[in-house]
Amino acid sequence: MPTLNWIGKEAVVKHHKEVPFRLLEAVPGLSCGTEPARERSFL
Repeated sequence: MPTLNWIGKEAVVKHHKEVPFRLLEAVPGLSCGTEPARERSFL
């Protein structure tokens, strides 16, 4: 099977480990309702 190699490939492959992240938290005041999304009808 062929492999792809290019200049800077290591930086691209490892980039996802360097990007900062945080978990999202629910903000009830910004919610558009309390019922689950699968039960809501927008039509």
